[in-house]
Amino acid sequence: MHDLTVADIHTYYVITGDTPVLVHNNKDVCTVYRVEGAGNERVRVRDDGGVLLRDAKKPIFLNFGVEERAEQFLQKRLGQGFADSEIKEFDVKSEFRDWLRNNAVPESQAKKFPDQPLVVDTTQAADQYMLRPQHIKMMFDNIIPGSGRRRS
Repeated sequence: MHDLTVADIHTYYVITGDTPVLVHNNKDVCTVYRVEGAGNERVRVRDDGGVLLRDAKKPIFLNFGVEERAEQFLQKRLGQGFADSEIKEFDVKSEFRDWLRNNAVPESQAKKFPDQPLVVDTTQAADQYMLRPQHIKMMFDNIIPGSGRRRS
């Protein structure tokens, strides 16, 4: 194992054998994943890696850092016939995920704590959250500029 720092570049590829592997240059970031297709598209990734969100007045379900869960859910959606499904991903400062860990409440407590984010899908993976509209701006304030990506 080797540590490598690349100045001024946050996300880049390295080649392992014949396989390109996406790596991050900062331990202080967390990748956020969302699986979606045309029917449920909320996240848009621009060509420059910028991230936009449709309908920020509605809650959104996001996966913070569990790539395997994103891959599993993509395969499920494809198996359900949603052929245009893909993974959208972008990086946020880890402190935002840490804030979610400390402030999110279980879905069963949603009505009791209407201003808190919710922990969801706990049987599937850790760090799965529903952000309420009031948390979306906080998330956008923590997105690493240009980090948005799309993959099928």
